[in-house]
Amino acid sequence: MHRRTYLASRPGRFIVGLKEAKSCTPLYLLDEIDKVGSGHGDPMSSLLEVLDPEQNTHFIDRYLEFPVDLSKAMFICTANDPDKIHEALKDRMELIEFREYTEPEREIITRQYIIPKIIKEYKLENFPIELREEVIDRLIKTKYIRQIEKKLRRLYRMAAVQIFVLKKDQQVIDIKFAGTILNTAKESSIGFGR
Repeated sequence: MHRRTYLASRPGRFIVGLKEAKSCTPLYLLDEIDKVGSGHGDPMSSLLEVLDPEQNTHFIDRYLEFPVDLSKAMFICTANDPDKIHEALKDRMELIEFREYTEPEREIITRQYIIPKIIKEYKLENFPIELREEVIDRLIKTKYIRQIEKKLRRLYRMAAVQIFVLKKDQQVIDIKFAGTILNTAKESSIGFGR
């Protein structure tokens, strides 16, 4: 009971999730569970308790100090490397493996979702920035979608600097402009040029 007097003490994420969902049958998404360690608060023991059908009917949150039934909740966990998931935790899961995106899929995601999202976020809809096909072709060879988006964000920021700071009328994002970001050149103008 004395735990409630700690500064900023509050119920754990599972109980907060129940409250936010306003339901006893929520869906929890536990992202990158392969990176969970035995750090502060011992998250592994809580996860083992929550994912075990024998124990999750009477899960005890240390703030509330009374049992809560999580047996009707559904848990979806993601992991980049299933081999790094704790064995006891893996034993309580049903593993479903998804293959990585193919190049054509990465191209569709890049063209239809990532580029329009970045242009909208950076408010570049009315500015003449041309992204060349050769750059997209190189980008989609990158294995992970997050990395593609990260590189595109850098390229569009560099192009915006050319237009807003250096007062260029138009900016073309080609291989030379994108050299260091695409790792295609040791030397590059990194967007600042003649």
